Amino acid sequence: MLILPDSLFIDTAILMSWRNSQKDTIVSRSLIKLTLINKINNEGYAELYPEWSRNMHLSQSLFEVTFDSRLRKLVKFDLLSPAGRSYTRRSIYGKYKLGKEFTLDEWKIIEDLYSTIPNKWVKTDIDILCLLEK
Repeated sequence: MLILPDSLFIDTAILMSWRNSQKDTIVSRSLIKLTLINKINNEGYAELYPEWSRNMHLSQSLFEVTFDSRLRKLVKFDLLSPAGRSYTRRSIYGKYKLGKEFTLDEWKIIEDLYSTIPNKWVKTDIDILCLLEK
């Protein structure tokens, strides 16, 4: 049994923070996190992954550690870039902007993944970058 959702779900939820905005739009970490928390609470992920979603607002919770890890990974993939200062350990607590201009087809992939029904037994072992490059 999995204790946290597939990273693909987390990545798409993070990227959806920019869906209706421009590439240069700067979004704060707290707004990105709020988008993810709303998805978790509204779509049933909290019930599927109670251990992961417990204490989402605490700084060292499993949710927070996973969220920070996925932000770093999206920066590493150049899908996001820190806004306002160079990428350091502290900038993870700042603001972000899209690192690239997504095509309509790429947004369609992200939206389709974002709208999938939660399932505890799905594990893809694939990153969002792999899907977007195909």
